[in-house]
Amino acid sequence: MQLQNAASGDDVKAEFNNSLQELRRENTELGLKLEQLESQRTELQQQLDSADVQNAIKSHQDQLNEALREERAKLAQQTADLTRSRAVLANQLAEIQRGGLTGQENGADERVRALRNHLKDIHEQERDETEQRQGLMSRIAGLWRSVDGRAAGSS
Repeated sequence: MQLQNAASGDDVKAEFNNSLQELRRENTELGLKLEQLESQRTELQQQLDSADVQNAIKSHQDQLNEALREERAKLAQQTADLTRSRAVLANQLAEIQRGGLTGQENGADERVRALRNHLKDIHEQERDETEQRQGLMSRIAGLWRSVDGRAAGSS
């Protein structure tokens, strides 16, 4: 039995050594896998960080592009307003140059024109009144002559 026990003690030791070696080998394999996974994790973290930076850069570029579009739209509106103002001023200048008068002189010219029209109306009214008076005087004179002629004929 002791032999058996001794033989079985040797078997246990051998089995223990085999199990220990297998566990060590498995531990080494798991260590290598752990290193690979750590390396992979580091690589993925770098990619994520890079992607975050790229997203931040893209977001910033989008904001800049939007601001640039807004400024271009404002500039286009201001350019259109300026062009309209220039056209209005050019038309006003052309009118002034055609008339040879400044804005104040145009107002004075209008007042003189209104005065001329008023005087013309008064003159026409006086002429009409004169014609009516002359017509009335002619009739009175004609009547007077006829009365005077009758009076001279009766005498």
